[in-house]
Amino acid sequence: MAEGLSFRSFCSLLETVVKTSKPEAKLKLIFSPSFRKTCGSSSLYPLLRLLCPHLDRERTYKLKEKKIAMLYVEILGLSPTAADGKKLLHWTDPTIVTSRAVGDFASVLQEVMEVRSKALSTTSHGNTYSLQDVNNILDTLASQEKDAQKKVFLQLITHCTAEEQKWLMRIIVKDMKIGLRHERVLQFMHPDAMEMFNHTNDLQKVCSELTNSMVRYVPQISPFQVFTPMLAKRVTFGDCTKAMNGNPFYMEPKLDGERITCHVKRKEDGSTREIQLFSRNGINYTEKYGPCISSYVNAQVRSDVDCILDGEMLVWDSIEFRYYPFGSLKTVASEQPQGINPHRWMCYVVWDVVYLGGPAASKLISDTCPGVSTSNIMGLPLSSRLGLLDRIFTSSPNRVMKIEQTLVPANLSDQERHELVMTNVDARLSAGYEGLILKDATSHYMCGEVSRKSQKWIKLKPDYEGMTQHLDVIVLGGYYGEGKRRGGAVSHFLLGVLQHSISPTSLPDNIPVISFCKVGTGYSLEELDALRTHLAPHWRPWEPNNDKRPVHFRDWSPKGDVRPDVLLEPQNSVCMEIYGFELTYSTQFQTGLTLRFPRLKAIRYDKDWHECLTLAQLNALKGQQLGQKRAIDVQFGEQKQKKLKTTQPRSTLDRGHVGVSLEYSQANIEHVAQESKLFLGLTCSVLPGKFMTQGQSFTKQTVEQLLFAHGATVVQNPHPKLHAPATTFIVAASSDGVKVQNYIKQGTYDILKVDWFLRCVELQSKEAWKATDYIFTTPETAAKLKSLYDCYGDHYTTPLNLSELQTILKSAHFTVNTTKSWQSQLKAMEDEVQEAIETPVNFFWRCVIYVDEFPTIDGSDTKEDPLNPMHHVAQCIRLYGGVVVDSIKPIVSHIVLPDDNVSERLELIRPAIQHLRRSGKEPVVTTAKWVQACLDDKQQNEVQTFWLSFLLCHSKQVIYSVSPPYQAYTKLNYASIRTHWMWTDDDSFQTPMLRQATLQLATLSLFAWSIVPQLSLPYGQFPWDVFICPPNQVLIA
Repeated sequence: MAEGLSFRSFCSLLETVVKTSKPEAKLKLIFSPSFRKTCGSSSLYPLLRLLCPHLDRERTYKLKEKKIAMLYVEILGLSPTAADGKKLLHWTDPTIVTSRAVGDFASVLQEVMEVRSKALSTTSHGNTYSLQDVNNILDTLASQEKDAQKKVFLQLITHCTAEEQKWLMRIIVKDMKIGLRHERVLQFMHPDAMEMFNHTNDLQKVCSELTNSMVRYVPQISPFQVFTPMLAKRVTFGDCTKAMNGNPFYMEPKLDGERITCHVKRKEDGSTREIQLFSRNGINYTEKYGPCISSYVNAQVRSDVDCILDGEMLVWDSIEFRYYPFGSLKTVASEQPQGINPHRWMCYVVWDVVYLGGPAASKLISDTCPGVSTSNIMGLPLSSRLGLLDRIFTSSPNRVMKIEQTLVPANLSDQERHELVMTNVDARLSAGYEGLILKDATSHYMCGEVSRKSQKWIKLKPDYEGMTQHLDVIVLGGYYGEGKRRGGAVSHFLLGVLQHSISPTSLPDNIPVISFCKVGTGYSLEELDALRTHLAPHWRPWEPNNDKRPVHFRDWSPKGDVRPDVLLEPQNSVCMEIYGFELTYSTQFQTGLTLRFPRLKAIRYDKDWHECLTLAQLNALKGQQLGQKRAIDVQFGEQKQKKLKTTQPRSTLDRGHVGVSLEYSQANIEHVAQESKLFLGLTCSVLPGKFMTQGQSFTKQTVEQLLFAHGATVVQNPHPKLHAPATTFIVAASSDGVKVQNYIKQGTYDILKVDWFLRCVELQSKEAWKATDYIFTTPETAAKLKSLYDCYGDHYTTPLNLSELQTILKSAHFTVNTTKSWQSQLKAMEDEVQEAIETPVNFFWRCVIYVDEFPTIDGSDTKEDPLNPMHHVAQCIRLYGGVVVDSIKPIVSHIVLPDDNVSERLELIRPAIQHLRRSGKEPVVTTAKWVQACLDDKQQNEVQTFWLSFLLCHSKQVIYSVSPPYQAYTKLNYASIRTHWMWTDDDSFQTPMLRQATLQLATLSLFAWSIVPQLSLPYGQFPWDVFICPPNQVLIA
């Protein structure tokens, strides 16, 4: 066939196929009786390689339209600025390519080559290429590098017509544009052709073996045979468990990597094994990934079996202890063998075994599945295959490992199964995974699209369920589309955000916008056409010269398909509401962030361009899932809401409240009677919320009707150009809510509480505004109020009534010291971390200690005396990890006094400790005995028993520390004290020994004793005479 059919005839056939509308008619043209007669009984493979080039795994050209265009310009000697040169290099630009070919490179090339074609127009087969000739040329092209490829293109230009070159280009870029899917072609050829191709990914094998439709294909795979792995079907969250048909199923996380099947086969001598890695599309990645992962696979798989494993190739980071995104795979694969970034490596996660061979295979299969003798384990249920996987494979954590799987049994109710799945979805998303995969435990292994249709494996991802970020962004640029439907005009858009918020009334010369992402899906052709029409007058081309670009793009050097074809000034732009899976870090855009899987939600013609997000808001949203419902909130059986037709009657919308929620809808003011002109001249926009005032509750609609009845103009979205800020007010229930915060950030309008309007209605006069009537004030209003009110809203001359005072006290904000003490920071540290840090040789590591070894405590005299016992204490503290300071500072956690001179030194340090106590950072005061006890026990000792410490504040200022405590009363000089106060903290007083001691002291004393709570007395008002405190610790009065 390849020798008998000319390529020119094949191209003519394709031109006829393109003009035919129905797929069945297209197939009948291609496989017509006359065509079959020409082909004879030979293989269809040479033809299908050209008809469905994307199925040909043998030829990879590494050529796309732009590179081919540059080759043609060079070979033809065209200037890049000449008309034809510009057409080839800018084939998507409608201002350059003015014909219908715009957006279709092959058709543009045909136009350029029409007058240059050197091919003979003869119909003689001897002067034209056959299909075999073309296949040979394409084989040569695929095997050559750039310079050699140029020679092949020169040969094609010399011998092929313009039409033939058009179809050759479509074959090379593997996009035929004939309106016929390869599934239909293969199905027409043989009923089992598609299934066999899914199993083998080998078009030549399909063509050579399936020559008779009466002979059916029996699926079977073996090592190093390429096949399309089993695929998962996406379903709605509400229907996920229904898809399992009551069968038990496994839950496993959805990973962000590359699907890889790993083929392991022993060599003939049995001494070594060969390992090959294939992608989902049948591409052999052994050379790329093998050096990083093959040795680990070989070590973890039993040596006496051959197998094919199904799993995912990922990147593991051992410092961040997480998987890296898919985009880092190729980089790490090249860096790992060179030892670059050794903390990051390839990791293969296995979830299935689809082939098992070798000496031990039969026994393993019979032991795992009694009564089963087949060697084709694809027909076994998933649960059995996983049992075999456990017997042949051992996990090596974060290198080669089995995926975490959870079995959901069949004996649970549908609701219980659903709740388990939804809880697991939330847990996986919180842990950073893409979603969840459910696999029927009874399912056998199927290849290709047929497995997706069976719904035995299903996937749940948030970007399918509206659980993703919704962002308001601005259009900054555009990209020309390709193909018939989108070609010749902008069809993808560069989106951005404001670098910081701006006032629409005073725009800067250079508007601070920056690029964020690009979007090309989510809108219909009608919506796209309307947007194109709206923006068409304002597009301007992207300038290669940096100085000619807008100021906000001069520091941005985008590469490849990120660089826009046209740009747009922000003032002429529109807002878009988009959503996607997550915000991720990116160096391609100026924000440093981008949105993964972006999709258009709505074109917001109702919003001004300056109402888009700012960079600060975007950074605040990073890592969050704001405005999204969790999976656990999806009810069993819940259906995804369908998009309503725009032709649906209004009454239907009203009945079901579909569209704008009632909470946000505008009040019906058509029949509201005018009661007064009290608010005439004022424009009000009432925000959604529950308005509570004077014991009454009002809705948004009630407030709107009230304002309208008294003469106000009610609007939904005020605009500075239409509604003057001086007479326009936002009415809100509180400062909470996204919309209120947006208006506050804009700073254009004053935001009032409803109280002022109610007060005016009650008094039937327009009252002056008070500071407490505002939720937010513009700078102009704030300046006026500042001359009349203090910072708490209290008028300088007008007395307050009780309710106004209560309102001010409730709303007043006082400065609070939020600095955390070292104790609270220490408590916040996890126990495991503390235990990991602390050892018998560094148990003082958490302590900053002042050792009382110098004459002064302010650090003015720090000359060390080696003979001083306290110098030895300080050295020991340093030796065991503590920090010793030479003065009493806020960072000090402990103060250590000498054992033999406590009272004298305590009197010296008392003022410093009292000062620290006022700031809430009081250190623990102890003695050198505590340090020695810690050294003896090789740990920082806890407080377990208690001493009594007596401080006589009115006489000799002497401290007594005795045990047992009931002996202490004999040492007190009561003659000099008129009243004794005893203090204890709550925990201490609950100790039985202390409670007994306190009662004994009170009974033996001749004077009255009072037990005083610590916080009931103002500091310094009463003398503290008796203290109950921990051992080795002195409390300072």
